[in-house]
Amino acid sequence: MSEYQRYEFMTIDRPLTREQLDAVDDLSSHIEASSTHALIEYHWGDFKHDPIDVLHKFFDGFLYWANWGAPELAFRFPHGILPPDLIEGYDLDDFVTFTQHSDYDILDIHFGEMEGPDEWIDYELGSLIAIRDELMEGDLRALYIVWLAGQHMMGG
Repeated sequence: MSEYQRYEFMTIDRPLTREQLDAVDDLSSHIEASSTHALIEYHWGDFKHDPIDVLHKFFDGFLYWANWGAPELAFRFPHGILPPDLIEGYDLDDFVTFTQHSDYDILDIHFGEMEGPDEWIDYELGSLIAIRDELMEGDLRALYIVWLAGQHMMGG
């Protein structure tokens, strides 16, 4: 099977401005972008930018996956809307980071060691973006599911 990587970004809180959209369009020759969504697909090569930096600067949600595995899901939140100790107690150090910035906070869920499925699955950010709102409303079930997946990966 050939190499395949997919980077997907979405805005929820507001559309990109014309200036922001122009900057996003310049990120890759492989990008398809609108004021609320960007999709980058590679069958060879890599995205030359840190996707978490792109998320922080422009978007509210990010999903990465490749045919060999290594999925990553991240969300940007208005600073302070989630508690600073959000992931404490979940023992997620290997899979989740929660980074607070002065303007936004980033929750990054990354399963770098997870292998891809045996059959082809088209993952889409649109089916996962609601997790962002759930977390902002105090519903932390998604973090529990991440913890369960991490336990399974570590053989626990």
